Amino acid sequence: MRVLADGDLAIGFFNLSDGQREISLQFWDLGLPYASGFSLSLKDCWTNEELGVYTERFAPTVPAHDCLVVRAKLVRR
Repeated sequence: MRVLADGDLAIGFFNLSDGQREISLQFWDLGLPYASGFSLSLKDCWTNEELGVYTERFAPTVPAHDCLVVRAKLVRR
């Protein structure tokens, strides 16, 4: 994870295994508990696709030997 100049977060999900894997990120690990009233709006950095707004966790399935990099913007629920 890296904080970007505008305050958004860049988050990488890396799968080094030989099969696809679900990789889970719990938002409280970022200091964002559900009770805070905030969610994360996620966007795929490679495809520029909006992935949606998530409140507690994000768990993408990443293909074998691949990665997913997302831009996360804090939004009030």
